[in-house]
Amino acid sequence: MRIALIRRRYTPLGGAERYAAAVAEGLARRGHEVHLFAERWSGDGGGPPGLTLHRVPVPPGPSFARVLAFAAGAARAVSRGPYDAVVSFERTLRQDVYRAGDGCHREWLLRRGAAMPPARRALMRANPLHATYLWLEGRIFRDPRCRLIIANSRRGRDEIVRHYGTDPGRIAVLYTGVDLEAYHPRHRAGRREAVRRGLGMAEGELVLLFVGSGFERKGLGPLLRALDLLRRDAGNLAIRLLVAGRREVRYERMVRRLGLQGRVTFLGGAGNVADLCAGADAFILPSLYDPFSNACLEAMAAGLPPITSRANGTSELIEDGVEGFVLDDPTDPRAIAKAVLAVGDPAAREAMGAAARRRAEAHPFDDHVDRLLALIEGAARS
Repeated sequence: MRIALIRRRYTPLGGAERYAAAVAEGLARRGHEVHLFAERWSGDGGGPPGLTLHRVPVPPGPSFARVLAFAAGAARAVSRGPYDAVVSFERTLRQDVYRAGDGCHREWLLRRGAAMPPARRALMRANPLHATYLWLEGRIFRDPRCRLIIANSRRGRDEIVRHYGTDPGRIAVLYTGVDLEAYHPRHRAGRREAVRRGLGMAEGELVLLFVGSGFERKGLGPLLRALDLLRRDAGNLAIRLLVAGRREVRYERMVRRLGLQGRVTFLGGAGNVADLCAGADAFILPSLYDPFSNACLEAMAAGLPPITSRANGTSELIEDGVEGFVLDDPTDPRAIAKAVLAVGDPAAREAMGAAARRRAEAHPFDDHVDRLLALIEGAARS
């Protein structure tokens, strides 16, 4: 097939970006002619055989204008085809298949607004960037010319149906896959001490790994408050939190204000998630909203018990207390602290980590690409 993929950024950082890159390369390895349309990409602009990169120029301007410019520019670029299928990972104006990897923006705004004071909520609603995202996703979810929508969790599918009245028959649920070899638990033993030494971690620390940009949405604030509770109420448990994701100054200030220096390490955008998993004891992501955290599944594949929220689509693969812990209220620091104390027990942590690995083994990335390809082929024939 001749397939056009649309992703605004093609980089090794960020779960969504790494996912799009892996899918593009997987399709190319299967012998398909893959054309990737992006505003920018990292590296030398090459890629595996069969993958052709096309730059979509976007002029400088406010963020909402750049989103619209990319959506329009990508539509013009793919219209020059022909392509058997146009698959978009972004909210754009022209696609046969849309993978709703970013979830439902209307649902995110509702969840975010519920946690805000009225003045901030009003400012958020007045932001033209949010209006742009809502217009674009409404256009996609209501337009039957987009032949197939792929949601990465059942909750994502249900949100689209609830907010936009989309025919459920147009939506397929396909969980993301994981590279089971790259994240195999056996690698942890060999890398663990080197990773910990490199990050300056002390012997005996319980190391929690948090991966994801957009710290407000991923729940870093409540997590830091939970660490503050643990510092005061469980002082005999030495805890280190590794935070991988685009740095935000206000959270670094929050760490200083709570007196958590030395307990929290900000790593910035990290492309070495497998190494970070090797150095960690548990994964934690109390998301306020997350369609499906790829990093959470990667950590499970590495044998780390996850602590996450029911608002994270990956929680559909986790039985509370078996593979890890699923929080009903990700804004409750005491609930987060209780889960951290539970994974502090080595025997419980080992049992949950082994169960997490077994659950992840049902979702190999190669199988995911095969299933995605079957959906693309079906949409191309319809």
